[in-house]
Amino acid sequence: MTPISAAIPERSFYLTSLSKTLSPGLRLGFLVVPNGQFSAVERVMAASIWMNPPLTAEIGSRWIENGTADRAIIIKRQSVEKRMAILAGKLSACDLSFRPGSLHAWLKLPPPWTGETFARQALCMDVQVIPSANFSTKGQQLVEGVRICIGPPKNEAETARGAGILATILAKPPIHDMPFM
Repeated sequence: MTPISAAIPERSFYLTSLSKTLSPGLRLGFLVVPNGQFSAVERVMAASIWMNPPLTAEIGSRWIENGTADRAIIIKRQSVEKRMAILAGKLSACDLSFRPGSLHAWLKLPPPWTGETFARQALCMDVQVIPSANFSTKGQQLVEGVRICIGPPKNEAETARGAGILATILAKPPIHDMPFM
C-alpha cells in the first residue's frame, strides 16, 4: 500500500520502524521529512533523543543491506495470509471483513449480540477480542461487533483453535448473566 506521504511529500512526514515490520526488539525508526523541515525536526528530536544504540542501528542496517529484512517481511506476509485464511474459513458463515495483509478483522455480530457480551464470553474461553464500542466516539452510530487480531497467536494451529471457539460461541445465543470484569 502506498503511504499518503508519497502523494503529498511536500506536506507530509513518513515515519516507520523496524520494530513493527521485522522484530519488536529492533527499536530503530526512520523519518522522511518534507523539504525545508529537516532543521526543525532535528532540533525537536535532539531535545528528546540522544542517539540510537549503535548495535541496534548496525543490525538494522545489515538486515536491510543483506536482504534479511526483505526475506523476513515476505515470511511475515505469508503467515498473515495463512492466518487470515484460517479465520475466514472458520467464520465463513459470519459477517467478517478485513483488508488483505491486515492483522485485524472485524466480525459484525447479529442481534441480540453485543460486542461486550461476545468479548466476555470469548475471554471466558481464553480468546481475546475487542468490542467495537472501544473504537467508537460519542454520537457515532455503533455497529455491534468485535475486532479480531491474528498477530498474537503463536502459530496457525492456535489461530484455528481461537477462530473455532469464536464460531462456536456465535452459533449459540448470548449468555447475559456472565460476570463483568
